[in-house]
Amino acid sequence: MFTGLVQSKGIMLRSEPLAQASRWRIRSELAQRIKGGDSVSVNGVCLTALEPTPSEFSVEISPETLQRSSFSHLKPNQSLNLELPATPQSFLGGHWVQGHVDGVGEILQVEKLGDFHSIVIQLPKALMIWMPPKGSVCVDGVSLTVNETESEKNQISLMIIPQTWHSTIFSGYSIGTRVNIEADSFVKSIHHFWTEHLRTQPNLGSRP
Repeated sequence: MFTGLVQSKGIMLRSEPLAQASRWRIRSELAQRIKGGDSVSVNGVCLTALEPTPSEFSVEISPETLQRSSFSHLKPNQSLNLELPATPQSFLGGHWVQGHVDGVGEILQVEKLGDFHSIVIQLPKALMIWMPPKGSVCVDGVSLTVNETESEKNQISLMIIPQTWHSTIFSGYSIGTRVNIEADSFVKSIHHFWTEHLRTQPNLGSRP
């Protein structure tokens, strides 16, 4: 479990094919805090750290992750958002993030507004049901608030504060950039309850 507050940026040094999967070597100052087998969020995807050194570690990307995430579009020397799992002592400054990507969005607009930046993202239609205005969303591992939604266009807009812009990979975004999207797990759970349990048990919760 993560909070969506990026702790460090990393660099993908190389990508090696593994049958239908892929193995990455990542350089980051966060590596000195990682032990082999630890979980780590890489652009919002929960992965297992392998062969750590004080400056580098590896991760293996499964075929399922390659299919569901933006990872198939990433190349060596690209920057990555990294976060270690939350602990009982962690400040929950963002929201609960599982590291389970729901889909891939595409950057449609990046606009500088004073010291802030506005970003518009095109989402898969199926994800819009989980995007309430002022709700939470995780974009490439960063906890953000949905500023506005345009349901007809399957788009959300986000306002990025200067601290987030400079401490994450967001400053490298341009039109067409693919980003990993994870909806708020609480919203997904509530939606699942109402659409599935009440569909099969329409009288659930009604008074006798």
